[in-house]
Amino acid sequence: MGALDEEIGAGIRARDSRRVHAAGEILRRLAISQRRKHRPKQHGLISEIISMLTSFETYDALSRAGHDDPEIVRMLLTLVQASIAAK
Repeated sequence: MGALDEEIGAGIRARDSRRVHAAGEILRRLAISQRRKHRPKQHGLISEIISMLTSFETYDALSRAGHDDPEIVRMLLTLVQASIAAK
């Protein structure tokens, strides 16, 4: 829909940008709480990965593949934790 309607596309881009920002803020707070050095460049990449993993498109693809909600949550949490640990 976003490709067909400019206004919808702008809304989707704004939502996606907010998701990346929120993930970055969570990572920043996590670093502070764990007394780790805040690395904005690495956090930027990890924030984008988390944003992709938590997108509607990812959920929809996993759901259409036959996974139920609890299974999707477990998979996504595992992948998010792995991306944070890999920094």
